[in-house]
Amino acid sequence: MPEVGRRINNMSSIQYTTPLFQFLGATFFHMVPEKIIERREFDNSSVSIGLLDGEWHYCVTPGEAELGPMDIERIESKIKRLPETLSIDVQDLLREQRLAKELLQANFLNDCNDLDFSHDAVFPRIISKYCIGLGVIEDLLADELVEDIIISSPCSENRVHVATRLSDVSLGSVYCKTNLVLSSELLRAMVNRICIFGNKELTLNSPVVETDIPYLNARVSAVDYPVSPQGLSVAIRRRSSGLWTLARLISLGSISWTVAGFLSLCCAAKASIIVAGGRGSGKTTLLSALIPELPSTGRIIIMEDTQELPVPEFQKEGFSIQRLSIDGDFHKSSSVMRAALRMGEGPIVVGEIRGAEAKILFESIRTGTASSTVIGTLHASDTDSFQSRLIFDMGIDREALDAVEVIVFVNHRKDPNTGGYSRFVSEICAFDGKSGEFDLRPIFKFDESGLSLKPEFGLEDVGRIQAKFSSYLGIGQEDLLKASRLRGFIRLLQSNEYLRRSDDRIVSVSMTRILNKISIHEMMTLGLEELKARVLSIVNREVGDWH
Repeated sequence: MPEVGRRINNMSSIQYTTPLFQFLGATFFHMVPEKIIERREFDNSSVSIGLLDGEWHYCVTPGEAELGPMDIERIESKIKRLPETLSIDVQDLLREQRLAKELLQANFLNDCNDLDFSHDAVFPRIISKYCIGLGVIEDLLADELVEDIIISSPCSENRVHVATRLSDVSLGSVYCKTNLVLSSELLRAMVNRICIFGNKELTLNSPVVETDIPYLNARVSAVDYPVSPQGLSVAIRRRSSGLWTLARLISLGSISWTVAGFLSLCCAAKASIIVAGGRGSGKTTLLSALIPELPSTGRIIIMEDTQELPVPEFQKEGFSIQRLSIDGDFHKSSSVMRAALRMGEGPIVVGEIRGAEAKILFESIRTGTASSTVIGTLHASDTDSFQSRLIFDMGIDREALDAVEVIVFVNHRKDPNTGGYSRFVSEICAFDGKSGEFDLRPIFKFDESGLSLKPEFGLEDVGRIQAKFSSYLGIGQEDLLKASRLRGFIRLLQSNEYLRRSDDRIVSVSMTRILNKISIHEMMTLGLEELKARVLSIVNREVGDWH
């Protein structure tokens, strides 16, 4: 057992040095926020989220805390010797998660005569969670509003942190200290299991691991010595359980309805779009929300090094999608990129544009080899870093950059009052290749107040994208802003109805595809009230009237 009186991470308050509960290397400290913002209950655990000394805190009490001291001691003893009692290889168990849970639970319950069975519903979950799962981390991932879990080194001296959305969407997301500290032994055991799940190795010569945990719908990054001098550090990012749409992002305040309409039309016009931003800025979320807006002609090719886009969910919605894996090896990735360009006339989606193989992609767009929509993400937080990443880091010619028609920048915005942060579209640009300098010219940018993203393309030429609007959609420059606002108005109606009814079907992928059948001509000729009535009649037809 850890020394409970020690000072952890400079926490001097008795609230943090008094353990609430200890179990198999996980220590839960007593924490009472001065102001509790919300409470949650899930999977036999309870959580209080609130502010203490001006900082956000996430206090979790697991179901194991209900056990008595004798039961805890006996369970710990049985778990530690359980592998000796099983006649099947533990690594095979880890690879077959469902079978593992069944065998472990059966084996454990057959030997539980000395336990208090008032908690018999809790025991099987505890056994499978700590023997073949991620222990208490699974409790945190059971909270569907938790987005990230951060475990800094040395883990025994630092509390686990989480980023979580709040139920009140106006407050955005918050970065919280938890009341949880993990022992180095527990964290090491968890990472070993993660490596077995992903068929990876974490060694002195290979101290970085990135892999997926499909049964938890999460992605894990782990670094060890010598990359992390103080030992093992882990970051876990959970994937959204649902499919994103532009209408859903409007409801969260992440995108304005006019910008959503413009991006929807860009997809319909088969434009090449890059979503750029820093880590955790919402690049993949926006990329995922653009997929329902893509033309339905042809198979969609999705290329990723780590599986982040919800391909199976899109396939269940009727999308024809083929996922290809890019593992970072130049020759293999280049071959995959060339294969993707030959696999049909459908859209190409690149999870993250990086590496020398990006040259092939941009050159193919420029020369017309990639004849349909190309969208992807790039790690770059502003226009300067965007050009630097492509030109200097990836060696892409300036002429090839002319193939990029729209660049969307996403960023974080922090509320100075609550400390919460939200992800939002901060700027949209296009390359101006006329001067030969290929400067990025704003299409949408913030006004002087810094609160509203305003269109700029009514004042200046917007480059190649205008030609595609004209060719594919029959929209001239004089109607570009009007068409964007009308398509955005449809998305706004979806968002408002969703917020009013709390019915996910209204902002679903299928509803988006249905409403996109309203033609450009019909959209441009109907009055606003007529268009509103048309949209709401479709919504009511598909999901039913609401009273």
